[in-house]
Amino acid sequence: MFVVYLLLVLGGQSEATSDVSEGSPPDSHDTCHTLKLAAQQIRREGYTAIDKADSIREQAYRLKDEAYEVRESAMEAKSALETTLVETIALVRSQSTVTNLYIQEMRSTLSEIKKKMEDMEEKMED
Repeated sequence: MFVVYLLLVLGGQSEATSDVSEGSPPDSHDTCHTLKLAAQQIRREGYTAIDKADSIREQAYRLKDEAYEVRESAMEAKSALETTLVETIALVRSQSTVTNLYIQEMRSTLSEIKKKMEDMEEKMED
């Protein structure tokens, strides 16, 4: 941008020098003043761009920190979920084992009752 502006200013100077050949005196003070103003404007734009870049960088760091916090929370939630699932599976297995033992005991008891009933029927028939 600075280069383009200088070219425009210098292009204007070449027109001024062509005017000089026609007999008008050159105004070097105005040219220097114009260049100085252009340099100051470019410097201000540069500082503004640097400020914007710093602001964007700070925002990026904040977003990065937030992303790490979210990731950490997600990892903690995942760990808690895994722990809960493992505990739940262990509880279900335990209950399943107890239930199987209870069913086996019921079958055994029913078999004994059935045998006693059959024995009673045989005695009654005799």
